[in-house]
Amino acid sequence: PVATYATSIAFAVAVDWRDLDTNLKFVSQQLKAKKISSGLRQLAQIFDLCGDVTGPAGRSRQPDAGERPHAGSARMLTAALREAIDLALKDLRHQANELEKLAAVPVEEQEPGAETKAIRRSHDTHLGLHVLLVATKANPAVLAHLDDEQRSRVSHLQSCFSPIKDEFLLEEFGRSIASHVEELGFQPVPHMDPAGYPPELFQALDKSILELLPTLLPSPSFLPVREQIRQRLEQVVVSLPDIPPGTRLHLFGSSMNNFGSDGSDLDMCLAMPPSLPPDQVDPSAIIETIAAALAERGIAQDLAPRPTARIPVVSFSCEGFECDISVHNPLALRNTRLLHVYSRCDHRVRPLAYVIKHWAKQRHMKNASEGTLSSYGYLLCLLHFLQTRPCPVIPNLQLLHPEWPFPPTNTQGLPSMLVQHPVDDRLVNTYFYEPKDDSYFAQLQRAGARNTESVAQLLAGFFHYYANKFDYREDAVSVRVTGGVKKIVKAEHDLWPTHARLSIEDPFETWYDVAHPVKKQSRFEWIRKEFLRAHALIASAAPETVSSLLATLVEEAPAPPFTRANENKPDITAAD
Repeated sequence: PVATYATSIAFAVAVDWRDLDTNLKFVSQQLKAKKISSGLRQLAQIFDLCGDVTGPAGRSRQPDAGERPHAGSARMLTAALREAIDLALKDLRHQANELEKLAAVPVEEQEPGAETKAIRRSHDTHLGLHVLLVATKANPAVLAHLDDEQRSRVSHLQSCFSPIKDEFLLEEFGRSIASHVEELGFQPVPHMDPAGYPPELFQALDKSILELLPTLLPSPSFLPVREQIRQRLEQVVVSLPDIPPGTRLHLFGSSMNNFGSDGSDLDMCLAMPPSLPPDQVDPSAIIETIAAALAERGIAQDLAPRPTARIPVVSFSCEGFECDISVHNPLALRNTRLLHVYSRCDHRVRPLAYVIKHWAKQRHMKNASEGTLSSYGYLLCLLHFLQTRPCPVIPNLQLLHPEWPFPPTNTQGLPSMLVQHPVDDRLVNTYFYEPKDDSYFAQLQRAGARNTESVAQLLAGFFHYYANKFDYREDAVSVRVTGGVKKIVKAEHDLWPTHARLSIEDPFETWYDVAHPVKKQSRFEWIRKEFLRAHALIASAAPETVSSLLATLVEEAPAPPFTRANENKPDITAAD
């Protein structure tokens, strides 16, 4: 190969019909013991692994005397599926009745945690059944041996599953998928993969993206103007008597990560000389000194020093920009550099990032203060997606050797670049591959060029991935671990709470969940709904509407009920 990003050992597990009997009996015992969720998932795993054990591939040898014929495996599988669905629906009815009974009991009279326990069990069964139906649909051998009634039942149940609510909306439970779709305003199409979309759709979408990008990209004066402000502020700051010689003021964040726009804030960090011991730096006092100097010189307005913040900072306005100056924030500088390198790994990264950020802003889901996701969160989601394509667009920079693409054969592993955390003093490994010059960036770009998808194809894939493929319950988004990291691992190592909402691991502060603002289920459902809407719009685009598809994707959404403007409105309905 031209380059190797990472290697791993792959185990191919073959399951033939002789394994089925024992395993299916165990699943049946689990289900009858009311361990419904685990039984459903175990049966789904069997369907994932077994392949076509009932077809011609399974008849590579003649059965020994006394062995069952292969046709028996088909009967076992279909019987197991019927039993699993029956018991799952019975359990859901039971949980619905329990919740109805609990709703009639005053809260103070309920057993502590009873409602939460019932909701959790019902949720587990909904998801377990969904996983089983997906595995059933994905195995042609299993589908082929279902009778018409079973096949129709599986299709009907799948059509009644709401990926936003993560539950089956069935009439017998007092829910209706039709009403849900009407409420959404669109029909989710979870099984439509962008790989099957017509080329004309992507050609039109690529053209629309090219036309939109000039309105999103920063102007040529973006960096020069910011650099002039930085230099002017640095002259003031370093001249102060309490500031040690050798101190520098650095731009970081959107001003330097290659993903900024003309309206982005100016984030700056005061970096002390490396020779100065950290215990001789008082960030709080320095922030107060800087705020006083800026006020005295009259070069800043709306000064708001926060010396007691987690990372002391002073906020202010300068020449029409919202600015921040913090003290000793080396992780922010390394993070900015990491994003900058990723932005240059492939020519498709920046166009995708700008379109996705614009889409998220227009759809009212890019505001961490209101419980949605920050721009940084969406960038990490995009980078994770690009790393996980069947043919990756970008590598995992944190796993590349510093001498890539020709690492030494006697290497003992990757180096470390330890940076002291500005708050709790722990050492953080901030190593990642940094190309030495443009020729090394060209090597990365040649590797990514093996993926031939256009910007439009990748955009459609991005929406499909987070609408239908990413497992929010089991996985956390990560660019440090290719393919993501399991939430159970984050719970064990970093004490992350267990939930089925979006989680994003910070590439350096790996204990930090970048998606932590999305604490409320209503906010997560809004984000998930918008991914589903975007995917559905692209999947169902008609030839006569493809030219306006991007405009429809990024049109401004009505303000959601959780925005501050709406939360502050009087309840007119109640008043009536």
